[in-house]
Amino acid sequence: MRTKIQRGIITPTKRKAKAPPMFTLDEQTTLAQAIQSTWQRIGADAEQGCDGDNMCAVEVCIDADRLTLDCGYGRSASLTGQMADDLIKQALKVHSYDKVLKVLSNLVSLV
Repeated sequence: MRTKIQRGIITPTKRKAKAPPMFTLDEQTTLAQAIQSTWQRIGADAEQGCDGDNMCAVEVCIDADRLTLDCGYGRSASLTGQMADDLIKQALKVHSYDKVLKVLSNLVSLV
């Protein structure tokens, strides 16, 4: 147990509970796959505008429902993209856009 000394009185302090991760490991896998697949399709057009900034590249991928629209061909790819879009929308109900973008940028490296 941790203690705090204030004016000569020792009082126990409570540890702050660690916040749960924004996304589970399975959700992180889904998000990483969808973002990477989307970047494969649109990265050539967007890379110059991002000028080597990974956060910019991730933002381009998650912006305007691109994960759903540009994740790839076939039912499996479109479902992965839709699930990733839904996960991000749920996270944005709880966390700020900047915080979600930072977490996603740390999750996947595009440039």
